[in-house]
Amino acid sequence: MFVVLCAGAALHGYYRFRDADEHIRANVSEKPLTEKPLPNKETAIELLRQSTEFQGWAVLVLGGITAVATTTKVHSRSFPEWMFILFGPTIVYLGWSFLTAWELKKRYNYLLVHNNFEDLMSLSGYLEVQFKCFSSAIGLLAIFAASFLWLILIGRVKPDEERKP
Repeated sequence: MFVVLCAGAALHGYYRFRDADEHIRANVSEKPLTEKPLPNKETAIELLRQSTEFQGWAVLVLGGITAVATTTKVHSRSFPEWMFILFGPTIVYLGWSFLTAWELKKRYNYLLVHNNFEDLMSLSGYLEVQFKCFSSAIGLLAIFAASFLWLILIGRVKPDEERKP
């Protein structure tokens, strides 16, 4: 089940990434430098900033997954371990999010070198894929969190007790 979920998430991320990557295959011509900043360049900088924010949140989420997976207090005997399967596809989606952010930065640098920011769709396509992968990961974590909180409410999980050997 774990392998199927991870493979499904990997394929979903791959196809989203491939669709965005196909768009940028067009050649970009070089433009002469101008004194006044181009409006598209400012938009590209904003897209890059948003991508960097998503990366920061993704690192935070990965840290949270690590904390939940390694702590002893949330692993009581009555807690169904199968719910931790959701961490696999979540990590895969976050990995695609990081890869897409890396490609977005490479594309931005390419456009910067050529001083041609006419093709903003290539940047926005990568940002869209990054957002969709990140939001898929957050959705899976929300399912895990809701299930975990529900089990606390019905009394099957007691997070304040130490794990019994």
